[in-house]
Amino acid sequence: MRKVHNLNGIWDFEFLFKKHWQEVDFSTLSYQERITVPGCFDAVAHYENKRGTGVYRTFVECGGKVKLELEAAGLRGEILWDGKKIAFHDQPYTPQILIFDAGAPGKHELVVSTDNFVVKGDDSTFSPFYDFYPFGGLYRSVTLTELPEQYIDRVEVLPQNTETGEVLVRVETSKEISSVDLLFDTAKAAIPCHVKDGKGELRCNVPDFKVWSTETPNLHTLKASTSDDELTVTFGIRTIECKAGKILLNGKPVKLIGWNRHESHPAFGAAVPEFLIYTDLQLIKQQGTNFIRGCHYKQSKAMLDLCDRMGLLVWEESLGWGNTKDQLGNENFRKFQCA
Repeated sequence: MRKVHNLNGIWDFEFLFKKHWQEVDFSTLSYQERITVPGCFDAVAHYENKRGTGVYRTFVECGGKVKLELEAAGLRGEILWDGKKIAFHDQPYTPQILIFDAGAPGKHELVVSTDNFVVKGDDSTFSPFYDFYPFGGLYRSVTLTELPEQYIDRVEVLPQNTETGEVLVRVETSKEISSVDLLFDTAKAAIPCHVKDGKGELRCNVPDFKVWSTETPNLHTLKASTSDDELTVTFGIRTIECKAGKILLNGKPVKLIGWNRHESHPAFGAAVPEFLIYTDLQLIKQQGTNFIRGCHYKQSKAMLDLCDRMGLLVWEESLGWGNTKDQLGNENFRKFQCA
């Protein structure tokens, strides 16, 4: 079975003033400082409004096949494992997920660099005149999961019909797996899902289901499992569609009343603690609203999960604000937004 390492906490740190990530020689760094993850280095008073590259380092006891997840890092930089560069990240507010061989069981070094330079150009992911500050740092959670040789990578539940409880389940696995058992929280027995070349799909009805709405935010769980691995996801049975100029929730017109919300704070930058996210959402919900527009980037998993549980609809955007026609037509810019 998988073993999950929560890497949030205190990391070694070094700030390189006015140096871009391309200019970093990792072999020369001494890491004399410490900093917290999640966090934004330019939200720390000592580095406020300073441009440069922050380099983060931590150590993990693990081995074999692993899955590294950086929920959000900005603006761009590199990821190193035991001194070897394994990835480049350049999509702020966007999860970076890597599956690789960590090597023999033991202590391993993880290093992540991230700068806060705003680069001009039609293919830049963060333009100079966006209406919010481009923080540097590791905004959100970092986790590392030790995987079995045959593992379940992703499970997605797509509601199809709120009258019957029909859902479409999509499963992604390592290629050796031929079948995955699916067990809903309201079911007595699991349903087998056939998998071929790492992908499986199944339509079925959730027994004794309850529909999700903004007034009654009912949620269900689905556990996907094999003899070696398991993964559980939470979902709501609901449908959203646009028809005749109206937005329909579960087939009925819904009036959206709510707020625009930035995930940003004077003391924390873009690394807003979950308690403050909850406080914001609680105040929003208490005003009788049902909707949040997330400005102007992918929202945190914590925020989306809380909205699911509290009965708030979310409009989620890709990164951008006031982009030009040339940017919107740029192939690289479009690739970033669709990732």
